Amino acid sequence: MTIDTPLYDVGDSVYLRESAAMGFLEGVIISGITRNRGVWSYAVTMTQAGATAPGYYGDRASLTSNKTLYFTESEFVSKCDALSLAKANLQIQLDKIQAQIDSVC
Repeated sequence: MTIDTPLYDVGDSVYLRESAAMGFLEGVIISGITRNRGVWSYAVTMTQAGATAPGYYGDRASLTSNKTLYFTESEFVSKCDALSLAKANLQIQLDKIQAQIDSVC
């Protein structure tokens, strides 16, 4: 019985496929990997800005807290794939602007 290896490793920088397709190119760093029922799951820790109220429970010096989100391999893409997805989105937006120019100007 062989166990396949994960596509990404802890510390790898990846991009969310859906965000890249919408033109957002913000990379995330993989902070953990688990395997559940044959599916690799990747942990990504994100810093979240908190409220400035005194009752805030996170880091009181920087007013931030960390949230860990879990994703599967299919939700990530490489930087090159993210750039290609963002380029396709940008071309659609440019085509819409050109159509408005053609109809109005």
